Amino acid sequence: MSSIVDRIEAAESDKELKKILMDEYFVPVAKKMMENDDEINSVIVAVSQHYSDGATDEIHLSFIPSSEINPTWESAFNDASNQIIKKYSDDYGSDDEQDYHFEPYMAYSKYEREVLSDYRYDVCYSKKLTRFIEKFCKEGASQEDSIYEAYNPFIIVRREKDGIFSIRDIAEIIRLFE
Repeated sequence: MSSIVDRIEAAESDKELKKILMDEYFVPVAKKMMENDDEINSVIVAVSQHYSDGATDEIHLSFIPSSEINPTWESAFNDASNQIIKKYSDDYGSDDEQDYHFEPYMAYSKYEREVLSDYRYDVCYSKKLTRFIEKFCKEGASQEDSIYEAYNPFIIVRREKDGIFSIRDIAEIIRLFE
């Protein structure tokens, strides 16, 4: 069986590549997060690309848990409406980081390891994936920025009734390349 990186690199269209990401990475990780924490009702999968972190073009992914069924990008970082982020911030951030400047990596990294057969960074360094995702990323984002400032929401995976999950595609192309 080929790896997810092999399938991404072999994808013949953006549509095929996005389906691979959704079916084999983004949605399974988000579902595992919700299945393992009853307080999580949705997960925003967000994307970014920074040039200040030493990489030339690596893309960055983040899974933002929310207690809301229909979170907005703003509400996902609003402590009053989302105690999930606060819980992970308390666990992994300091009081000085209450602007949610922390990386909620610890919240989902174990689920990524369960879902991905490839090492996460091998996926993120895939040239084809980078070319696909960078279209959805903010220009000039930096690892010095908060997740709210540097990332863009890509999809929302929501918990529905009776254990059914739904996906809301919210990605918007904001950067055009030749």
